[in-house]
Amino acid sequence: MKTIKGICSYYGLDKVKENLNDYTSSNEWFNPKDYTCAMPYSSVKGLCIPFKENKKPFFGSLIKVTWNNNKVFVRHNDTGPKRSLKRIIDITPIAAKSLFGDLSKGIWEVEIELSICEGNNLWTGI
Repeated sequence: MKTIKGICSYYGLDKVKENLNDYTSSNEWFNPKDYTCAMPYSSVKGLCIPFKENKKPFFGSLIKVTWNNNKVFVRHNDTGPKRSLKRIIDITPIAAKSLFGDLSKGIWEVEIELSICEGNNLWTGI
């Protein structure tokens, strides 16, 4: 299975602090306590997640994020971060805390891999 190495960060704490709630690109309510992620289109293409006819990726795929032999599984439900930020994935605060422990660094070098693909029912094992 194809893997991608790159920069990971977490997102959503600003929404919680400011009591702002938001919908994700998949039209579900953003919840910082869910194990979910946002990925730019380049990461989606790199992991071979299929696109719908309207050029939007299938959401719901399970992504394995690995850092220092620690791993966490997150469900893809949002797009971003912006390509200019050179990150391959953003994960929710609860997933980041589970994976990295201390969040003060802000960004980490990780490896991501597609585990379960919602678009074509691909399963690689967890």
